[in-house]
Amino acid sequence: MKNVTQETKMRIAIGAGVVAMIAIAMLAGGSKNGSAVRNDSRGNGAAVSDSTGPGTGTDISPVLRVVTYQLRSTSPAGQRGTVTLTDLGGNKTRVTISLTAASKNATQPANIHAGTCKDQAKEPQYALQPVVNGRSVTDLDVSIGALTDKSPQSVRVRTDAVTPNLPYAVCGELK
Repeated sequence: MKNVTQETKMRIAIGAGVVAMIAIAMLAGGSKNGSAVRNDSRGNGAAVSDSTGPGTGTDISPVLRVVTYQLRSTSPAGQRGTVTLTDLGGNKTRVTISLTAASKNATQPANIHAGTCKDQAKEPQYALQPVVNGRSVTDLDVSIGALTDKSPQSVRVRTDAVTPNLPYAVCGELK
C-alpha cells in the first residue's frame, strides 16, 4: 500500500473538519459564513447558507448553496417540518423534506407548485419523491436559483396518497 504523506493526512483532516463544521452549522440553523434566518411578512422563515468551499487547495467539492424553509401545518393532523434545497452544481438541486408527526409507513405525495401556499397552480411544476416515514429526498434537474429566485413557488405535501380530497398536510414557500 502506498505511504500516506503528512501533507495528505493534513488535507484529509482539514476536509473532515470542514464537513463537520458545515453539518454542525446546518443543524444549528446557521453556517460558517454567518447565515441568517429570514422571515417574510407571513412568518415563513428560511435559514440561508450561501457558502463556498474551503480555499485549502484540496479536492473537496465546494458547498455551493443550501437553503432550508419551514413547512407549516395546513390540516388538523398538525404535521410540520422543513424542506432543504441543496445546490448540487450543474443545474441540479436536491430537495429534502423532513416532517414531524408522520404516520408510520404512510405515503404522502409531495410536489413543487407555482404560486404561494394560498394561491397555487393546480398542476405541479416538479413531482417529488413521496414522503415516507417523514422523509423524502429528490434530485431535480433544475438550478436552485430557478426554484428560489423567480416568482413564488411552494412545496405541498398531501396527507396521504389514497384520499386526494383531504387537505394538504403541510405547505411552505420557496423564497
